[in-house]
Amino acid sequence: MYKVEVYNTYFGDCTILKTLGKKNSNLLVDFGIHANSHVSGIYSDKELLKQEIAEDISIRYPKRNINLLITHFHEDHVNGLIYMYKSGSARYKNYFKKVYMADVWEYPYAIAMLLLEDLLKKTKLPRTSFSLFYLLDFLSVCVNDIELLSRGRKFEDDRFITLWPEKNNKITPKTFMKGEFDDVIRELKYGGDIEKGLDDIEKGLIELSEKIVVFFRNELLQKSGTVRERKGQIKSFRKDYKVVQEKISAQHRKVNNLEGNNNTEGNNNKKIEEQILKLHELNHKFNIVFQNSDDENENILFTGDIEKNHMKKIADRTDIPLHKKYKYIKIPHHGTENHYFDYSKYNPETIIINNGRINVKCEQTMAYRIYREYRDVCAIHVCTNSNNCIRCYRCDKNCMWACTCVGNVVYPRLYIEC
Repeated sequence: MYKVEVYNTYFGDCTILKTLGKKNSNLLVDFGIHANSHVSGIYSDKELLKQEIAEDISIRYPKRNINLLITHFHEDHVNGLIYMYKSGSARYKNYFKKVYMADVWEYPYAIAMLLLEDLLKKTKLPRTSFSLFYLLDFLSVCVNDIELLSRGRKFEDDRFITLWPEKNNKITPKTFMKGEFDDVIRELKYGGDIEKGLDDIEKGLIELSEKIVVFFRNELLQKSGTVRERKGQIKSFRKDYKVVQEKISAQHRKVNNLEGNNNTEGNNNKKIEEQILKLHELNHKFNIVFQNSDDENENILFTGDIEKNHMKKIADRTDIPLHKKYKYIKIPHHGTENHYFDYSKYNPETIIINNGRINVKCEQTMAYRIYREYRDVCAIHVCTNSNNCIRCYRCDKNCMWACTCVGNVVYPRLYIEC
């Protein structure tokens, strides 16, 4: 028997999956809030909300009585965990008995794409202090054991089975996703000195990523060395990262200052935006999707932010078939249109949508709204927040469809059990 506790992280994810029976277990799936989430009410800012949720979890679940699964490494899924580390509170030291993550830590080019996405965001947009290095700090201090997942891997005493990501055994780890990374770098190049500068940036990113892969496999995964020694290595990674960051910022300024082209800055920013989006989608390639191993009366399906083309591959595979009926399906990527998949064919009793309003311009809000097709899913809708399905932000026009929140809404409570 399963119970699900869904926290209101506005535009973010934080869910506890409880297995009830002879061997009770508690699994926290993600904890993060989007940098641009519109947080209101009694929680005046995102840091306070992270604090309230972290404290609530730690009070109700004693240390090492809860495991953690990180579906992927975007800030709206992990920066609450990073808050736990940065708070310095003793209650979070070795708090999680185990953490499950995607088996991505042997692929330097995959790590390089995570770093590059963060670098481009810092160049183009004001961001939070999230970075991959804070996540490494969190793993060093707050987690007792790490287990890596890929398709077919069972976990939590074989209760659950991983449906995604797939593990590619035909390509050597050092070259896996090199083509995708090269494509992004190629799109950012302009020729001449700027192209040479990007070559230096590419080389620095790959060298740093290779160091991180070795560190993760030899230090974090094996738990060798002391916390102090591991933090010292992470500090050296930050220095290398800062060198690359300064280079890419210099390249950005150089492009924008090119003489004789008034459109250069706008074109450059547009190019960066396009590559951020591409990297965002590529990094979803390592998003964990899982379900319960055996077909039971109460089946569950957790999807993280799975891309719809990847979800279709999961649905089409016959080696690990999806169940015909689910009690709970966690809808991917906050219910937005770009990640829409028809889950009605799996007869869910409850669909969970981690939604919330984003502080962006009116013309962009529709991309963050719950997609209208979800209203036709005949199930209880558990929405974490109702403030992105009423009216367009900064706009007097009504939405083009009715509010999806026809069932339970967490807002303004901290969490709801379903």
